[in-house]
Order: sequence, then structure tokens, then C-alpha cells
Amino acid sequence: MGVSDSTVSRIKTERLEEVVLFLVHLGLKVVPSEFKCVDPAAYAFLTQTHERVMRKAPQLIWEQEE
Repeated sequence: MGVSDSTVSRIKTERLEEVVLFLVHLGLKVVPSEFKCVDPAAYAFLTQTHERVMRKAPQLIWEQEE
């Protein structure tokens, strides 16, 4: 980013709330790095497909074997 580690550390400890509010005003949000983001249309499609499959074939779910 072109800033020192100490600057990043100071921002994280002293100004993190301001940084988050700035991102919100830009229409952005922060999520954990391991999360995957999808657009609303793709999410709706996946949700509807899952619900349809679960109604028609709930027996496809296997219990976890121990």
C-alpha cells in the first residue's frame, strides 16, 4: 500500500471505526478473507435451486458417519 507497518498499526488501533465508516459511505463492506461473495442474482438462484432439490429429494442427505 505504500505505507509503513507502524502507520497501518496506528490506523488499525486508533482510526479503524473511521475507516469502516468511510468504506460504508463508498457502498463497500468488509468481510473475512475466507468468505466468498456472489451477486444477489446468483445467490437467489443457488438458494432456489437448493430449496427445490431438498423438497424433491431429501433422501440425498447422508448422515455423517463416525
